[in-house]
Amino acid sequence: MKPHKTKTLITYSIILGSINLLGFPIYASAKALSESSKSKPRKEQEISKKERQEREAKLLTITNANLKNEANKKDSPGFTLGNMENIELTKNIRLGETGLEIKSDNGNFKLGIGGFEQGDSQVNFNADNTGLQDGIIPRRTRIRLDGFVFKNINYKIEYDFARVVGSPIAVGGITEAWLGYANFPLKPLTIKIGQIKEPLTLASSTSDRYLAFIERSLFLNAFVENPNPYKLGVSAESYGTRWSVRAALQTQNTALGTAILDNTAYQAVGRGTFLPYYNGLTQFLHIGVSGGRTWMRNVFNPTTGKLESAPLFFSSQPFANVDRTPFANTGLLTTNLGPGHKALESYTRFGAELALVEGPFSFQTEYMQTALAGVGYSGKDVLEGSYALISYFLTGESRAYDNKSGAFTRVKPKHNFDLNGGWGAWEIAIRWDQLAMNTQDVNGGNTQTAVIAFNWYLNRHLRLMADYGVVIHESARKTNPVIARFNGLNPSILEFRMQADW
Repeated sequence: MKPHKTKTLITYSIILGSINLLGFPIYASAKALSESSKSKPRKEQEISKKERQEREAKLLTITNANLKNEANKKDSPGFTLGNMENIELTKNIRLGETGLEIKSDNGNFKLGIGGFEQGDSQVNFNADNTGLQDGIIPRRTRIRLDGFVFKNINYKIEYDFARVVGSPIAVGGITEAWLGYANFPLKPLTIKIGQIKEPLTLASSTSDRYLAFIERSLFLNAFVENPNPYKLGVSAESYGTRWSVRAALQTQNTALGTAILDNTAYQAVGRGTFLPYYNGLTQFLHIGVSGGRTWMRNVFNPTTGKLESAPLFFSSQPFANVDRTPFANTGLLTTNLGPGHKALESYTRFGAELALVEGPFSFQTEYMQTALAGVGYSGKDVLEGSYALISYFLTGESRAYDNKSGAFTRVKPKHNFDLNGGWGAWEIAIRWDQLAMNTQDVNGGNTQTAVIAFNWYLNRHLRLMADYGVVIHESARKTNPVIARFNGLNPSILEFRMQADW
């Protein structure tokens, strides 16, 4: 690495994009609240002098308490965002765990507003022949609206300002946009329709905000995340204290956009989890399986034989995202008609997962295989990958678990960071990772990496992350020169992230 590169990077300013396009949902909810209040008699809408005095007294008490708190912290300011939980701003407006919540007087309507920002930086070492670039990017900048209408109909709309429109590995802008219904005689059962994330694997089901590492493992990028996991369809889900199950019928809109056409192909996927050992949310053993089959949409020009539909390929970068240069890449799995023609007609994914949490210690491992079927492919064309990680909290916390989703959730430090003795939560983690995509008819490369991570949770909503990883092994056939140039190279990457969510 060149000397001038060693000075790069750790500061990042949180940028939140415009929320003008979200105006309509907010207007609709505000209108519903207004209609709710209009339906009441005028006498109930008027605020008496006594009520005004009580509210003013309450506001004065809160103001004095805040001034006193600030005075106490004058010489030792700290981060207080983590303390902003369940604060009732007015009767119908509350600042809660998941953001700002607005409810109607009768409780029939709810609007939640939240989001998160992740800013990443990357410095590369021993990478002169790889073409990897140092840099800083906004990894994710998302805003979310969610809530319910007439109590029974749930909704969620999430928009990511950092997603790249037209990218072959993501649908620009919208991540999730769905309506759900849960008022069934059989409880708990929820049916969702819209754009939904496919139910696959433990790490993919865990929110981007709650991962122990800055990026997911190689096979998760290749088989789930990079081809776009957000697809139109319908899903059904249920859960208990020790189990969860979810299934979905969705479009195969990989790199195509969110549309249903006359020749759209589909996929059926599902995931189930169980806790055979459960002694509360800090001591448990998690097991799970997931998988499904995806049918491909292949459209060729009848005159030229050229492929006109969006092709699929599996690829993954090594544990970083500022520079997405893939070290493993199958190339297009469906090619133009003619000599050497291949057509991927379907692929089947199967995954197994296991996680153990015992206080501050946790172990997690997953495996997934993807079997290809179609013209030019045989039963021997099975791509696979796996990872194993160990995590430990130096400050005594545990990785938090959500029974409903069967995945990990927000870590809550025992003591938020401040200059009065609060250190937040400190976590260290180590992960080994491998992806094998060299088969009889596929030259996608074999890659192995190792990463060590340090996470500092200043409070529930602010986190600083640092990952250092090394490419241990890279093996690609010369018939795929795009990745064969990495053979024998062992670059290392230092990556930082600043994350804030609300």
